[in-house]
Amino acid sequence: ETLKLPLKTTELFERTVSTQADSILSHQPVIDAAFSDAVLKEGYNSEVIDVGEQDIVVLRLKDHQPAQPKPLTEVKAEITSTLTQEKAKAEAQTLGKTLLTQIKAHHNPDQLVSNYELQWSPAQWIQRQETTLKQPDIVREAFKLGHPTDKKKTIYQGITLGNGDYALIAL
Repeated sequence: ETLKLPLKTTELFERTVSTQADSILSHQPVIDAAFSDAVLKEGYNSEVIDVGEQDIVVLRLKDHQPAQPKPLTEVKAEITSTLTQEKAKAEAQTLGKTLLTQIKAHHNPDQLVSNYELQWSPAQWIQRQETTLKQPDIVREAFKLGHPTDKKKTIYQGITLGNGDYALIAL
């Protein structure tokens, strides 16, 4: 009232910072102040918050709704997707380890891999700092293996990738 500025009200919002660049809720100090004890529990105005070169904000609580679990109908698809991905990752790792054991024992990777309808990526020369491959974890692991002691003997290694996939490396 003293500065004759209009009051502005937001919709209810969560404790996470908004990704909308022009939103007042895209500033972490605003979120922190909104959920501070002074504003949330005691009902006081916030301290002055600087949100730009010439912009300041003072917050006051209008309404608060405690966090509530979402209904199962809203999260069912997300839960199903997460569980399916976790199961697929576990099965990929189990299959990868099985294949690795069989390849090391029988030394015929092409037949074993084709039995599971899989295929090797084509062999290629790579450098330690290779950046064109989609999975840099594979490059790092390949260079950890060292050199085969016998030029006719291949070194095989399995690795769980950062995304949960399982890769077999033949060097």
